Amino acid sequence: MACDTFIKIANKCRRHFVALQLGENEPFIEEIVRNMRKITMDLSPQQIHTFYEACGYMISAQGQKTLQDRLIDNLMALPNSAWDQIIAEANQNAAILQDGNTIKIIGNIMKTNVAACSSIGTYFYSQIGRIYHDMLNMYRAASQLINDAVASDGKLIGLLLQHLFQTSADMVQGASPPKPRKSGDFAPLRRRF
Repeated sequence: MACDTFIKIANKCRRHFVALQLGENEPFIEEIVRNMRKITMDLSPQQIHTFYEACGYMISAQGQKTLQDRLIDNLMALPNSAWDQIIAEANQNAAILQDGNTIKIIGNIMKTNVAACSSIGTYFYSQIGRIYHDMLNMYRAASQLINDAVASDGKLIGLLLQHLFQTSADMVQGASPPKPRKSGDFAPLRRRF
């Protein structure tokens, strides 16, 4: 409930979060992204995705590209760290991609990226560029898992990766992508792909 309210406030008042307010040392979004771990540590995965989407709305209001890129980099630091660790482990042993916990973490990383991408829009390119090559390799690995019928969870990774690709492509074209709002609500994706 609090995250749903926060996203509404962030969407309506986004410019206030990136502007320096009277009596403050920095814009509030700077404090938020600096303390992401502390802020999100007690949230459920769905709440975390909603929180990232809300922060994305704020970051999208930042008019200076260099500041915006830095904010995106700081916002995505936690999921990028987890992503880098999984990629490094997968490069050593691809079998970790069959691990249920690893699949769940990858799914949450993808959902976090989709949430931020959908609200930041075309400015999310810096983040997509950072993970693009690894996403392609992960997509290839997930496709192989699907082809080998390893587990139904492997299909979810493929769908989530496709959704992130499609969301970023839609942003390039200026279209608003469909946004799944509930965990596991990927019926529109299954019909689409």
